[in-house]
Amino acid sequence: MGAVNWYDEKTINLPLGGVKFRMAFGFPASDMRQLKMNCPPELINQAVPMALNQLGWKWHNTGPAIFKASASFNLASYGEDITVDITQSPVVTVSSRCIFPLQLFDWGKNAKNVANFCSSLGAQLQQLQANPPR
Repeated sequence: MGAVNWYDEKTINLPLGGVKFRMAFGFPASDMRQLKMNCPPELINQAVPMALNQLGWKWHNTGPAIFKASASFNLASYGEDITVDITQSPVVTVSSRCIFPLQLFDWGKNAKNVANFCSSLGAQLQQLQANPPR
């Protein structure tokens, strides 16, 4: 059985010609994608915290449908703030930006954070679909 696509690829917001991993330039450097999910909002609500945990990011809710996470210091940046917004479910908006406000380049770290979250979210949705909670 092949991989299941949990989002409609036509709705993914990929600026700069859809380059898979790109280095952001700005104050602070950042990246963002919007995914239109092909599953019920209840599954998305369950899968987002699971995906954040799988990635090892420390996270908390800032509202019923907004999750804030942080990635720790690394060679590419002083760390990143990641936001997952599911207020417009089934559209999921995930963004990552460098913590240090004057960081001009992110060396692709924010795009990698966003891609890793999207991949983890897809895996969690697939797991929930295969083993629905009782």
